[in-house]
Amino acid sequence: MLVHVYDPDYHDGAFLVPTGGGIDFGEHSKVAAIREAMEETGQEVTNLQLLGVIENIFTVNNGDHHELVFVYEADFVDQKIYDLEEIPVVESNGMKFAARWYDLAWLKEEHMPVYPTSILDILQR
Repeated sequence: MLVHVYDPDYHDGAFLVPTGGGIDFGEHSKVAAIREAMEETGQEVTNLQLLGVIENIFTVNNGDHHELVFVYEADFVDQKIYDLEEIPVVESNGMKFAARWYDLAWLKEEHMPVYPTSILDILQR
């Protein structure tokens, strides 16, 4: 599940990113992933497994950024979500996006950039 983002000032406009967000001080990454799934999709997740960690250094809006991305695989408790074409996602700042299910083979054909770029390497393991 990835979110389609459009920013005309960033990487030719359209790209895909995973759902998620920040880790609060003192919060374990797994707990943060569960919380972020609920906050952004309104859905409960279970069976989390850490697939990998990405150290991502990038520039956006003329600023340099450095992040650690914990990539988790999880199951949604409500199985109906897997039948949805679009999953509404609401960021903490109120911005609304739509997440969709993407086929890994389609993503690897580079139809649209996925950031952080190395997330596809983790997902195809």
